[in-house]
Order: sequence, then C-alpha cells, then structure tokens
Amino acid sequence: MKRIKHILFVGVGVVMISLLTGCGEKQEMTAQEFKNRMEEKGYTVEEIDRSTTDYIYLEVAYTATNEDNFCQVQFYEMTDIEHALYFFSNNKEIWQELEDSSKEAAASGYANYDRYVVTTTNNYYVLSRVGKSVLYINSGRSCEDELSDVVSSLGY
Repeated sequence: MKRIKHILFVGVGVVMISLLTGCGEKQEMTAQEFKNRMEEKGYTVEEIDRSTTDYIYLEVAYTATNEDNFCQVQFYEMTDIEHALYFFSNNKEIWQELEDSSKEAAASGYANYDRYVVTTTNNYYVLSRVGKSVLYINSGRSCEDELSDVVSSLGY
C-alpha cells in the first residue's frame, strides 16, 4: 500500500510539473501574421513608416483599420524583447497618468507576456506584449467590443 501511494504521489508530481512548465506561455505572432489575419477579418492594413517614429528599435509595424467604423489596432514588432518591454512600460506609464474620474485599469502578465487595459468615459486603450511584439490600441469606447474580440482572437 505504501508503494502504491508513493507511485501515485510521484506520478501526480510529474504531471503537475509538466503542466506548470508550459503554463502561461502565449504564442507570439510576427508582423506578417498580424497583417494576414487582420486582412482576413476585413481590415485595411498599412505599414507604419518607421521614419515617422522615434523608435529606432522597431523592426516593422502595421496599422489595421476597420473602414466601416474606423476602429484601429496597431502592431509593433521590435528588434528584441528588451525594447518591447521598454515600449510597453513607456506607454503604460503614459496611460497611468491619464486624468479621468471614470478611468478603470487592469494589468496582468506572466511568462512571456504583459497586458494593460484602460477604459475611460470616451476611450479604450490596450497594450498587450507577447515576446518582442506589442499590440497597441488607443480608440474610442464605441470600438471596445469589436477590438476586445480582435485581441482575443489574436491571442493577445
């Protein structure tokens, strides 16, 4: 009986460890995958001209716009994770300073991702980083439901 308990205990431990080691990981997508998936959803996707930004560590970036209601989402692929973390933290800090009595914010993160969402009376903001890519939304509240669904479908 002791031997059976020991085998069961070890077996449960092995299963728990293998489940926990992959827990929380999100699948990072490339900018090209983002472009393709957003076009499949009917969005117009345009590359952001890197010369118009101050981000020298930007590999490639796209803006996807729903032409029907002008809901917009941006996708940034950075040169490395450190710069993606910097981009995420910098924008999060800016949004934390928003002055709005109706502001609600939620943050989460684990393993290879971080997420920060802010809603105000008029605006909906999302920062979601997976690896070296960042999804960025700064939109009107009328786009919240649609863009929330987009973020979920992309796994961000």
